[in-house]
Amino acid sequence: NYLQNAWRHCGKLNRLVSQLFELAKLDSGEIKPDPEPINLGELVHDIVQEYGMKHSEPRFEIKIAPGAEISLVNADPGMIERVLENLLDNAIRHTGKEGSVSLGLSRINGSLLVEVTDTGRGIPPEDLPHVFDRYFQSNGTAQPDDKGSGLGLSIARRILELHGSAIQVRSTINQGTTFTFSLPVQEPAFSSRK
Repeated sequence: NYLQNAWRHCGKLNRLVSQLFELAKLDSGEIKPDPEPINLGELVHDIVQEYGMKHSEPRFEIKIAPGAEISLVNADPGMIERVLENLLDNAIRHTGKEGSVSLGLSRINGSLLVEVTDTGRGIPPEDLPHVFDRYFQSNGTAQPDDKGSGLGLSIARRILELHGSAIQVRSTINQGTTFTFSLPVQEPAFSSRK
């Protein structure tokens, strides 16, 4: 038991150090986006499929509105994948075994809106302004023995800022939480023939 606890704590410490380095590099400009046209719908499917294989619970659902599945955005694929992973990790951590997590994608006014929603315990209104602060953890919302480092949402916000985007959160106690962000759609370039 002692060895298992020590191993678990070493793993948490390793993740914390890695996240600290990642955030420091993002803040210093050492890591910058390398944007390219990506199909966000395909990326969403791949990530949710991977998470579904790793987590039998909570249940996962993908909601992609018509038109969004073929839309491209100009973004760094690795960075946006990191954002989605951080949001999903956060949602899973705050959702009970009987709950569910959904990832939605819709096209609105030239942008793709991404929504990660859980049916967890929700975030108290007084904590909402602080959820993106470094090391902040809302009391009583995470599952027992599964507290995060308090850096995942800070990293997600910083990555989106580097893409010229912002992230919002809304939550209701005992009903769940939704994080949203959007990226501009890259319209296909058509060459005219004479």
